[in-house]
Amino acid sequence: MNCLGEERLILLADGLAPEPDEADHLGGCSRCADALQGFRDANALVAEFLPPVPSAEVDDGLSFGPYTGCREIACGAMSRVYRGRDAEGSEVAVKVCRDSALLDSFSNEVKMLQRCAAAGVPGVITLLDARLEHLPAFIVTPYCPLGTLSRQTQEKRVDDELVLGVASGLAETLAALAELGIVHGDLKASNILLDHAGRPCLADLGGARRVEAPGQSSTLSHKGPGHMSLISMSPEQARGQELSPASDIFSLGVILYQLATDRHPFAGGTSWEMASRILTETPADPRPLLAPRFRGCFAELLEACLAKDPSLRPAAAALVEEFLKIPEKPVNPPASSASLVEPKAPAKTKTRKLLMITLITVPLVAALFHFATPAETAKPASSNGAKTVTTQASSSSISTSTNNGETTIVCNGKEVWKGPTSNQVKSQAISRNGETFTAAFDGDKVIWESAEGAGAKVQNALKDQVAVHADVDKKMAEAKQRLAESEAELKKKIEELKKN
Repeated sequence: MNCLGEERLILLADGLAPEPDEADHLGGCSRCADALQGFRDANALVAEFLPPVPSAEVDDGLSFGPYTGCREIACGAMSRVYRGRDAEGSEVAVKVCRDSALLDSFSNEVKMLQRCAAAGVPGVITLLDARLEHLPAFIVTPYCPLGTLSRQTQEKRVDDELVLGVASGLAETLAALAELGIVHGDLKASNILLDHAGRPCLADLGGARRVEAPGQSSTLSHKGPGHMSLISMSPEQARGQELSPASDIFSLGVILYQLATDRHPFAGGTSWEMASRILTETPADPRPLLAPRFRGCFAELLEACLAKDPSLRPAAAALVEEFLKIPEKPVNPPASSASLVEPKAPAKTKTRKLLMITLITVPLVAALFHFATPAETAKPASSNGAKTVTTQASSSSISTSTNNGETTIVCNGKEVWKGPTSNQVKSQAISRNGETFTAAFDGDKVIWESAEGAGAKVQNALKDQVAVHADVDKKMAEAKQRLAESEAELKKKIEELKKN
């Protein structure tokens, strides 16, 4: 999927629920996610300085049976989800079927939820009500104000404690499902809700299936990639093969890898290229991107969960025990030099002219970063000794320094990567597809390369986007000039008033 346009990002920042493919893209594309956050920051600035305008009309929302005041909060290929209230006034989520042809999936979800409730499976959404006899058919579950795990990852970097809580919670849920012989088949961040305490709650069991016996393959397999989201698809799912609980373990590995590193293990390129990576490639070593407490047992579990062969993946019950071995977070971690500098709080604007200029420039800056900033690939890895090497190639000046096992890479005066390396790091100019750029090596492994290494096709596309938005800097300069003139005029009038 291509990057989202500016108008679409503005709508999403205003509260529009993203489509499933958009949510998946935002989870894997840091540039679109950063641009969306920029527009949300602009909206927050507006809310801070300008009071909301009361609506002349009150929208009572939709009603589904006894559930009233329903307003849409999410939309997928099979259903729309509404936030409403029951007869007692409690908030609920109403999931409405979009097409009568999909009623079988709704019926299956009801059966699976009932079976899980009867068996006391932890971490599965509770079924409150179901009305499938007449259209519109719908099912009712508790409303989770924290939303989906996908939403949390889009809005901020996930805390280590949440990563560990999701890991152990989902492993426990999958272990209980495996005992019942149930395969979820579509495990992904957008299908995981967070309850009031931040605990994971598995939802969307419409595609779940029973297997003949725990540990065996499903005779009612999900054929082809159409049913399941590509972003967390297992290799056997991509091949259209029968599924087993091990398929859910692979999807769990994808979710945890992205949560802990802020990167998808198979991200990049088109959907077909991602499918090819899932089938053939091994994800990059996550350790350099992980918190120190996750670089041991947790990293090994990630690699095991993402094994291509289902028989090599650990069982969910074993994962529950292994996650308990992960070290606790230090109560008082040592403060870094950066943490000793207290950031300055932004001063509130005193004039309306300054406010309006700010409201104009913030979205422009977000758009500029979205369309004009080349992405640099950072693939880190750890080292001993102390040495600094500077290399000049193309338009990038690179220096690498290694000290006490930590290597820092600086490009054009800006730190672009830091982490442990296993060998003496060196940087040199290399060529690819007719382009010369700079790369840093940990032994024979490339751990970082400058933006020029993205290839001619990507660079030309970036140049086109930069050309389209080349007037952003000019507009910002004009806005600053108008601000300066307005402030000068205001001071002049104040002096005149004082004289009178």
